Amino acid sequence: MTGLVKNEMYKVFRLKKFYLFMGVIMALQAAQIFRQIVMPQESGGFAINGQSFPLALMGGNALAMVMFVAVIAADLTAEEYRNGTFKLVLLRPVDRVPFLGAKAAALLASVTAMIFFTVLSAYLTGTAAFGWGNRLLYQGEAISGTSFVITLEAALAFILASAGFGMVVLFIALATEHSGMTIGIALAIYIISPLLERYANFGDYSIVRLLNTFHELPITGASTQQVIFQIGIIAAYAASFFFGSAVFMKRKDVLL
Repeated sequence: MTGLVKNEMYKVFRLKKFYLFMGVIMALQAAQIFRQIVMPQESGGFAINGQSFPLALMGGNALAMVMFVAVIAADLTAEEYRNGTFKLVLLRPVDRVPFLGAKAAALLASVTAMIFFTVLSAYLTGTAAFGWGNRLLYQGEAISGTSFVITLEAALAFILASAGFGMVVLFIALATEHSGMTIGIALAIYIISPLLERYANFGDYSIVRLLNTFHELPITGASTQQVIFQIGIIAAYAASFFFGSAVFMKRKDVLL
């Protein structure tokens, strides 16, 4: 299993797409700095500083993370199925579920790396543009607590929500066997889910809402009960869709 995980991680971190998304993150940071400095009225007029910049970017980067997760999941599954890599691995004595688990672990590792890259680079660019500041801010309001601790907690929460969404997309990629469809469906879920929440009372159970808001719980000082409830929802998504992917892998003849 360890060898499978290492192999999948090696494939992820050598992808040019991975580093292209790093460039996208930097471009988004530059755009946010431009809006804040040149057009403050367009950014909502919130006060900001270097230590607050990572928090300001997390919620705004949710769509970029959806794209990133979809592209990586599609490359790990649909693209490999198309080019025959799946078949080459499974011709060896490799069990399908650990093979799928290795891909899920590589997806989680890539998400973790991208979010921590976002935080670290935002500290650098935000401090260069706005100075460090003497207090942590979120949407213009001062937050009590240690800056690094709150930012780390928010980043870990964002990773957890992104991982839950990632298991959904991994299932889609296996089911469709098509990179473009995987990315398109992932984007459709992200866009349509908030619209459906207006007509049905499932907002508290929406993985898309959690992707957009779960990182705010350490910032707003949410209760332990609320945190545990939302972690449970994310875990349910991750476990259900990983199980579905495992069943799909077991039944599908991928060696044809």
